[in-house]
Amino acid sequence: MFRAALLSIIALACAVPAQAVNVTAIRVTNTQGLPLQIAELQAFQGLINVAPRAVATASSALFGFTGPDKVNDGLTDGQPYGGGVYISDTSDPAPYLLLTFSRTYNITRLQVFGREDCCQNRDVFDFEFIYHGVSTPMGTIDVSGQGLANTNAMQFAAAAVPEPAQWALLIGGFALTGGAMRRRRSAVTYA
Repeated sequence: MFRAALLSIIALACAVPAQAVNVTAIRVTNTQGLPLQIAELQAFQGLINVAPRAVATASSALFGFTGPDKVNDGLTDGQPYGGGVYISDTSDPAPYLLLTFSRTYNITRLQVFGREDCCQNRDVFDFEFIYHGVSTPMGTIDVSGQGLANTNAMQFAAAAVPEPAQWALLIGGFALTGGAMRRRRSAVTYA
């Protein structure tokens, strides 16, 4: 009985989802409708930055500056004239940046690095997580006023959907517990 109960507790613990959000793409916009300027966008699955595995595209890029591929190259330098910052075209009425992953990742934290040399009032970003075409607004990261630190992060506490293997462990644990209880009940005899 104790063994079956222990197995069901282990199965239940395994079925509790991690604190993460399933994501196939991340969309970034400027809260104030101003041009985007992002030095680096990091998306973590646990301790691993998975943003470099994504393809970065954008609605526009400012002529003479770097394209959106700079936002996930691993370099956090916030100086645009050295090629380290993506800046959207100033004439773009609704600029956005899109990181598209080739598979689903469970994102637990976002960190964004903004421009360091000027215009830090633009460094306020809205994020949407996209999971198989369904977009969910996740919140705002404000990097403005951070000075040379020019970074800020957002943690996520939304529960993910349990995987089929986790459900199988949970159901298997309850089946083992029920079987052990039934076997114990049938072993009792009366004189």
